[in-house]
Amino acid sequence: MVAVAALALLATAAPRDLRAQEGIAVSSDEPVNEFPRGVTFNLEFRAPAAAKEVRLFYELAPDGTGASAVASCNGTVTVTCSHTLVSGAGIFVIPGANITYHWDIEDEAGNTLKTEDRLYVHEDTRFTFETVSEGNVTVYYHSGRLTQAQAVLGAAVETIERMGAIEQVQVTFPVKVFLYQTSGEMQPAIAPGGQGRGVAILGEVVYSDTAMVSADTNTLDIARHEITHIVTREATKGSTADKAFEAVYGFDQLGLENEWRASIGLEPRQASASPTPQPTKDDRPAATPATGTTSGAETSDDSGIPVVTIAIIIALTALALAALGGLAIAIMKRAG
Repeated sequence: MVAVAALALLATAAPRDLRAQEGIAVSSDEPVNEFPRGVTFNLEFRAPAAAKEVRLFYELAPDGTGASAVASCNGTVTVTCSHTLVSGAGIFVIPGANITYHWDIEDEAGNTLKTEDRLYVHEDTRFTFETVSEGNVTVYYHSGRLTQAQAVLGAAVETIERMGAIEQVQVTFPVKVFLYQTSGEMQPAIAPGGQGRGVAILGEVVYSDTAMVSADTNTLDIARHEITHIVTREATKGSTADKAFEAVYGFDQLGLENEWRASIGLEPRQASASPTPQPTKDDRPAATPATGTTSGAETSDDSGIPVVTIAIIIALTALALAALGGLAIAIMKRAG
């Protein structure tokens, strides 16, 4: 009788124990392209206990910073979660964008699982793109415009070589050019939600390896212009304003300010000694890829600063100082 009771107890306990030993098991991990809105990452898994937190970690190459977001989840034993990266809401999910991601899962019992890194490549689902390549440049085109795409490819390759020589830099990474037939056709790919009235954008560089070009007018000139942005970004990467001032004048931006303060009889300003706090896993910022056609991510490159870079920075600084001077004069005249 005791043996029968013991066997019955084991029979009822076994499934629960086996289930606890199974841990968290992912059954589905599928991103869904929602062009032009963005991309939704979907996850389905089974866990021994209710989900405590499911977090998506992602990075947009090449300019985006690592970021994370807590997913919205439903279910108990079988849990479904999702998170949408909306293009234009602090990030830009454009055609050709490479997003590396993984999930961190934790349930209420303390079980955890980190999935393997996966790569998602965003596409413009409206068209079937073909490609033509030369060297490290690939042009994506549609509607059978091979001759036009080849001309754009030639202009891109020539611009990389010519501007690279002028700016003393080599662009060796893969460069992507998306060729659209009209500005209106290209618009959803670069800025979902529409553009300002009367504004026609003929080209754009959102990431430092991808150019968007429309064929409305002067197609090859537009391509050359956008590719020049890519070359200039590479030439100015680790190159900072402080380094440029140091190389030319022997002082940084704080030194420039203090020179000005001394000229008007003010005491010099001291540099802040407070270190910049490093973000933790739970407060990492949203991804912030480059959002304009001239800005790029800075790195700790200790190589020499190209002369062209210094000239550009000095010219911009001179223009800014001239503008401030003109403003000051206008204010004084108005006050008088």
